[in-house]
Amino acid sequence: MKIENSIFKLINIVSSIVILLTIFGAVQSDNLNLSELKASHLICILFIIVAMTMLIVSSYYRKRFLIFFENMIFFLKKHLKKITFILIAITVVFQIIIVAVTTAPIGWDVGSIFNGLKNLDVTNESISNYLSMYPNNSFFFFLMLGIINLVNHFSPNIGNTWLFWQLLNIVVLDTGIGVLTVAANRLFSKRVSYLVLYLSMFSLALSPWLLVLYTDSLSFMFVSLVLLVYSFLGKKNKHHFICILFLGILCGITFLIKPSAIIFLIAWTIVFIVIFVANYKKNRKYVNILSVCLFVIGMVSSVTTFTIYKNQQTVIQYDKEKQFPMTHWMMMGLTGSGGYNSQDVSTMSKLKTTKERKEYAGKTIKKRLQDYGVGGYLKFIIKKHFNNTDRGDFGWGRDGTPQKPENKSKSKFQSFFRDFYYQQGKRTRTLRFYMQILWIFTLFGMYLTTVSFDKKQISYREIIIAPIIVSFMIKLTIIGAMMFLLLFEGGRSRYLIQFLPFFYLLSAIGWESVLTTANRRKKENVKTFYSSTML
Repeated sequence: MKIENSIFKLINIVSSIVILLTIFGAVQSDNLNLSELKASHLICILFIIVAMTMLIVSSYYRKRFLIFFENMIFFLKKHLKKITFILIAITVVFQIIIVAVTTAPIGWDVGSIFNGLKNLDVTNESISNYLSMYPNNSFFFFLMLGIINLVNHFSPNIGNTWLFWQLLNIVVLDTGIGVLTVAANRLFSKRVSYLVLYLSMFSLALSPWLLVLYTDSLSFMFVSLVLLVYSFLGKKNKHHFICILFLGILCGITFLIKPSAIIFLIAWTIVFIVIFVANYKKNRKYVNILSVCLFVIGMVSSVTTFTIYKNQQTVIQYDKEKQFPMTHWMMMGLTGSGGYNSQDVSTMSKLKTTKERKEYAGKTIKKRLQDYGVGGYLKFIIKKHFNNTDRGDFGWGRDGTPQKPENKSKSKFQSFFRDFYYQQGKRTRTLRFYMQILWIFTLFGMYLTTVSFDKKQISYREIIIAPIIVSFMIKLTIIGAMMFLLLFEGGRSRYLIQFLPFFYLLSAIGWESVLTTANRRKKENVKTFYSSTML
């Protein structure tokens, strides 16, 4: 028990330090630069500051505001379902409008895959070369190939348009958010699920990343699906083994989409081992080897099935000697901002074999670490951590090239949205500013979680979905995600999108604890008031 408690306390301490450091970086982000905002937005911000100052200084205005606030909260609680449904409907309509008026080609990896699919009948040499270097994007390529072929069967060539890809991305993101909300309700509470919904809806769902269908948004959806299936595990579930098998299959698919997205699996394994070892005598009868085998079978079968398909298909001609080794991304992560490095990519591309690339990457990693030294490397990873996590716009504009629409703006309405959502737009700074505020709000909620491990008489089958245990799993996943981004290519916060389900869950838990504490104190104050009046 002492070891068990010590490990969970250590997870709490480390996660608190990491989140606090992330907040420190976020509040220093240039996204909060007020000098580049439009005058109308500056007036709104000034009005809010003046209003808050009056509330702090004046007891009269403070009391009036509290009365208004309580009435508003009462109204929201009474009509919460209706209000939420209306906001969801407005958000979806707004998403469709945004994509319809701002649709434009996206560069870099997304553009390479899109163009490869679009021109597949003409030549597949370019996309074959790309996937030979980056085979980790193969599943995404073939998934999109299947979707496009299906759509084009009913409506020729519609699947080969950026508009279709970006409308599909709305479906992917919104499905992920919806599934995550249901999972939050099952794992924690209805209040947490509402908080998760609003956090994700107001930040990610309306962000410029609507325009980018890539492994990031797909990972978000599949991680949310994993959490939902996980929420069905437990002693009372009659379909426990089916859920275990399906969970393995989903984890395998998630791995194929983005290998780093299954860091949660390592975190969960660590937590389970700690609990099991500390309570082996009491819980060993609940440990079912069949469950472990079914999970492994599900995960291995999904990965193996796709590997067999990839090796037998004739659409793409893979050249294994062109493949970039994993150490390539570690090498890039040790220079500059810790992100993409064109010079490293160019050098690796010129080498003829995978063996030469591995040797070159290994030597370069060793040299860069020696050049840094202990102090220099520590300074570098702190700076890299800020680069990985400080921007609430998730690094919009750090990748790719400025958006160039296929058609010119036909109205001021269209130009207005393009100014907001194109990285070179006149109003993009305003959107980044508000996304940064939401990001700091999310991070602060995460910091509010001070979960302490309280051992109870819970069976192994029940404890795996206990809220307190899931909270530790989430914290350990976030720690693992931060460590991964420090070790490999990072340098911008886009890579956080795959981990956002855990960020939103943890933040919602933190804000829910604040609301619960406030309600409890309010009830205690009311009780004290009535007790004093009766006396």
